[in-house]
Amino acid sequence: MLAPYDGVEVRVDELTHAVTKDVSSQGLALVLPQPFRAEQVVVGFWSESHTHFVSGQVRQNVPLGGGFWQLGVELTALLDLSEHPDIKRLVPLALRLDPLVNRQALNAAQRVLQSSRP
Repeated sequence: MLAPYDGVEVRVDELTHAVTKDVSSQGLALVLPQPFRAEQVVVGFWSESHTHFVSGQVRQNVPLGGGFWQLGVELTALLDLSEHPDIKRLVPLALRLDPLVNRQALNAAQRVLQSSRP
């Protein structure tokens, strides 16, 4: 997940999700279903049991064709939630990245559907 971020305020209303194409210690390449309009971003990664947030500078924003775009981001900092309180607004949204949470929601939905059948 990523959103525009000026170092103080995250624009949650412009949050989007992307597929990671490439990751290195200095940056990453993301594939998005639409162009992304920001120069600075915050990116959330799901890892093990929690989300990590990093800030970055957009270095590339190019169309790939078929309606997809590639965003190249130079990573600038690992963000500590205690030092960046606005990023805390992303935590509930980041829970959707947790495969276990998604699996539990799917199982609950399936149980409801099964119990409503005649």
